[in-house]
Amino acid sequence: MSRKLIFASGLLTCFGCYLDTKLRAKISTASRDINLAHLENHIWDYVTRTPLDILAAAVREYRVENEVAAKLFSAYDAFIAMMSDKQIREHLKELRADESRKDEVFSRVQAVSKDFEEALHNIFFENEFLAPLTQKYGVF
Repeated sequence: MSRKLIFASGLLTCFGCYLDTKLRAKISTASRDINLAHLENHIWDYVTRTPLDILAAAVREYRVENEVAAKLFSAYDAFIAMMSDKQIREHLKELRADESRKDEVFSRVQAVSKDFEEALHNIFFENEFLAPLTQKYGVF
């Protein structure tokens, strides 16, 4: 889940260049006087934030539905809680692949991961602002 969060925040950083109309006007290639310092400032602003902060700002800015946002952040919170529990981490570390399908702890982690993934899918593939960019630039 942490890797998905980092990837999502990277996409949002890139998509933010397009979705910020003021920035887009400043870095447009229509003019010969392109000042890339504006783009540099935008990217610097994003990379100084945490991936979770980037995602939270996008949820607010791109009007992600409350239910989707709640599912996303609840799932990530549950994941962090599980990974902060030493017993759970040790249990998962020792769990053999052939036993994982029957394991209650592994099933809980999978359920949380599924909720997180579904929320990300909604944000990137169903949101009116992000879906077109995901389809054009995020999927090869």
